[in-house]
Amino acid sequence: MPVFPTDKSIPSVQPDIVPKSARQRAKKTTPNLAANAPVAPMPLLRAGVVENPAQTAHNRACSPPSAYPTSPILSNEEVLADTLPLALVCSDLHLSPGPPAARIEESDWPRAMKSQMLWLFEQAKKYNVPLVIAGDIFDKAIADSRFISSVIALFQQCDMPIYAVPGNHDLPYHSYTNRHESAYGILEIVSVIQNIDQTITYKIADKTVTLHGYYWNRPFSDPPPFDADYLNIAVIHKYVYDTNTGHVGADLSSRCDNQLSAMPCSYDFLVYGDNHTPFHKVSPNTTLINCGSFFRRSQSDKNLKPAAYLLKSDRSFETIYVPLEGQTFLQHNDSSPVSAHVPDFSELSEFFAEPSGMDNLTVQDSFKQFVAVSNPALPVKACLSRITGLAVG
Repeated sequence: MPVFPTDKSIPSVQPDIVPKSARQRAKKTTPNLAANAPVAPMPLLRAGVVENPAQTAHNRACSPPSAYPTSPILSNEEVLADTLPLALVCSDLHLSPGPPAARIEESDWPRAMKSQMLWLFEQAKKYNVPLVIAGDIFDKAIADSRFISSVIALFQQCDMPIYAVPGNHDLPYHSYTNRHESAYGILEIVSVIQNIDQTITYKIADKTVTLHGYYWNRPFSDPPPFDADYLNIAVIHKYVYDTNTGHVGADLSSRCDNQLSAMPCSYDFLVYGDNHTPFHKVSPNTTLINCGSFFRRSQSDKNLKPAAYLLKSDRSFETIYVPLEGQTFLQHNDSSPVSAHVPDFSELSEFFAEPSGMDNLTVQDSFKQFVAVSNPALPVKACLSRITGLAVG
């Protein structure tokens, strides 16, 4: 089983025994999973409590914050207060022990993932802000214990706090209450990430920031009251799209314009995960960012520019693109035999995962719609032709 390259072997995490010590581990620093190797504690924001009367009135549970460690690269005191960095956000990592079909020619997939994640951690440290992940850290909710151990060791290398909400790929049977049975839940139990169950509040310089977590399928709750002294960031795992990224039959309520009109203006940022195509929309009241996929995993991602987004206190943001040098994609052309390639059905599965994509359509019509909208790779078209008996061109 491939794992992230390390200098020392990492013992496996045993999922069946981890939950038994959850309460004890919550009171300790991050456990040392590498053999005999010292591990510095994560700078979790738990030292003191920021009092927010408005949140207390709304019975919002806030995770207590503490002071941030000073970054040797960029100190928040060196940044103008009106453009203070607040958080670095991304989504849809889909970490997996093996490469997706479109990356099977990658010579070392675990090393490629690790390199990109270390770059992400370095950006958070550079700007002295927490890393916020809007869902789908893992590609599969249940993962091999050795792979989970390697992810824990990797995330321990992040010097800043990591906050997250689980996406549909992180939840066993899409059940939030069962998340501790998943790979995501183990990361939460051993405290390498902090789950945004409802809200988490922290301070950066003189700014107080509250993250509002909306995990997969969690309905929107009462909006936070407007308070000029507080900045509110909604972290949401839900399919949202604009005119260039939605699939045929997508729910109209998920259009970004409709999401903006439905969400209260007291949110300074709406950070979305799930739709792998990034886009953003700025309105007078708030800024919507659909982060898109952080890794290029399918043939349709070949021209994708993965990025993280630095949120700032004036409601602006900066797009920080991932360096892509040395990444390898599966190469094919129309004259090569289908058997030489592994079909990538990720787009097809995502298309049918949204029930509204099949409203009033026969199965054959749905396949036609998928091909017309997504123009999938030749191996996928060939397989669809064989399955349906249709001329898929």
